[in-house]
Amino acid sequence: MARKDVKSKDIGPTREELDTIIAEAEQALDSNDVKLKFNVLENNDTIQVEVIDSNGKTIRKIPEDDLIKLTKSLKNLGQGFLDEVL
Repeated sequence: MARKDVKSKDIGPTREELDTIIAEAEQALDSNDVKLKFNVLENNDTIQVEVIDSNGKTIRKIPEDDLIKLTKSLKNLGQGFLDEVL
């Protein structure tokens, strides 16, 4: 059986590419009464989308802030859990 070459893990777009994609999407949606605002959260590399009405009020965040906080808490809980040697 021939061995396949293993490629390095695809890590997705760079930050600059992501910023460009987000800017293009925001421009395309700018003509609607409802806008989408894309936020890249630096602390955990999560993309959060805000749905904003014509008055500038945030209707919804995806994922919700509480879910982001919960995810961060669960990650912190797991750190060090298995690091201790008996």
